[in-house]
Amino acid sequence: FRTTLKNAGLNCRKWFNNKFIMQIDKLAAYHRIPDTLARAAHRKATRHLFSSIKVEYVDAYKPRPSLVSLTGKKVDCHVHAEVQLVIHYLQPVTTLPPRYIGTSKGACFLCHLLIVEHSRFAVSTWHGRLFDQWTIPDLAEYTPENVATLRAIIQRMHDKSSRLLTVPHPKRPHPLTS
Repeated sequence: FRTTLKNAGLNCRKWFNNKFIMQIDKLAAYHRIPDTLARAAHRKATRHLFSSIKVEYVDAYKPRPSLVSLTGKKVDCHVHAEVQLVIHYLQPVTTLPPRYIGTSKGACFLCHLLIVEHSRFAVSTWHGRLFDQWTIPDLAEYTPENVATLRAIIQRMHDKSSRLLTVPHPKRPHPLTS
């Protein structure tokens, strides 16, 4: 998209600050990503990487109401896609888990921090925005080991967040996230 804008002689910075253009770019990703994968699968040099691909569907968790919010009002907390994938791979799996957790957008601050503190995965990109409606699902299926792992991760996330509050940071505009 950036190349298309440049080739048309348009200012990329101006267009990437336009909310509607960015939404169109996000929609275009639904075409661009499978098209890129299909081209790579047909290339002789990378064909072997696609010989045993299996698509798995991970069910989304329902939003949960919470009274803890920046507004002080009742809000629905959502389990972000990155968190769903981390939780999915906490469960016993028969396949080799990925090294990267990636979605079609950058990870938020808490998703990135969860993945960093988990230390089993990495994210390809993150925008760093902090959402007060973020949550980790509370599941009966967690093993005692899962609970201990998540408690330790959450404690490290809390400690790191507390340290970050003591350091001045420049204010940045919110990124387009969905």
